[in-house]
Amino acid sequence: MRKCIRCTQWKDESEFNIRDTRKGYRQSVCKDCQQQDSRDRYANNTHGVLEMNKQSRQKSKSLAKQYVFEYLSHNSCADCGERDIEVLTFDHVRGEKKWNIADKVQHGYSVETIAAEIAKTDVTCFNCHMRREQRRRDSECFNIIERRGG
Repeated sequence: MRKCIRCTQWKDESEFNIRDTRKGYRQSVCKDCQQQDSRDRYANNTHGVLEMNKQSRQKSKSLAKQYVFEYLSHNSCADCGERDIEVLTFDHVRGEKKWNIADKVQHGYSVETIAAEIAKTDVTCFNCHMRREQRRRDSECFNIIERRGG
């Protein structure tokens, strides 16, 4: 149990956000008080908060675009060796695809999130990517026909 310095109530440790994961430190203000502070801040300065959020999202987009550009600049197509960054794409071949990488960049996801998604991919040029997709689709169609006894 710990006491919130804002509301002065005693609460379970789980009611406080983590401040430092490595050291195991928690915030001194409880989650409820932090949420109320955020609501008050937004209500008292809606335009300012929206503008800060917009600037933060633009910064995230810029960092993400730069990261993807650098990544593609140092990689070539896994199939044919093409290096032209304008035709390179990400082919999801490992794990579960959460979202297109370009969409994550456009929505301002963090570089860490985008890097985790890129780790599930091979860099391929557009033509090789389409050839891979066609082989996968033909394989899926063939498996369906086999199961039906066709």
